[in-house]
Amino acid sequence: MPCFRDIARNVINFIEDSIIVAHNASFDMSFLSTQFVDLGISIPENLVIDTLAIAKRYYHFPSNSLENLARCFGIRALNLHRSMADAEVTKKIFDIFVDDFSKKGVETIEQLFIKREKL
Repeated sequence: MPCFRDIARNVINFIEDSIIVAHNASFDMSFLSTQFVDLGISIPENLVIDTLAIAKRYYHFPSNSLENLARCFGIRALNLHRSMADAEVTKKIFDIFVDDFSKKGVETIEQLFIKREKL
């Protein structure tokens, strides 16, 4: 497995001009920011959508953990707390949110809980 410093430029190229969707985005963004700062790499600003923030703001789940949201939506979640599994579950949850908001008349991402932040 490569060290982050070996793939950092690839990560920048991958996320550049993209909207980042994450569950508990502040954790992921702080991790990435620390890694890039340590390497002295300038990073782009990205739009960030946090499914945790959306769940807290617009829904009333007993728990807003990724695992609980997956359970509530009937998403099979194997290997949670592993990056790829968490990313796949987060995407499915985000897709459900988008569908739900679409049915409620939300037409643009800007109408959702979105914020621009630097990594």
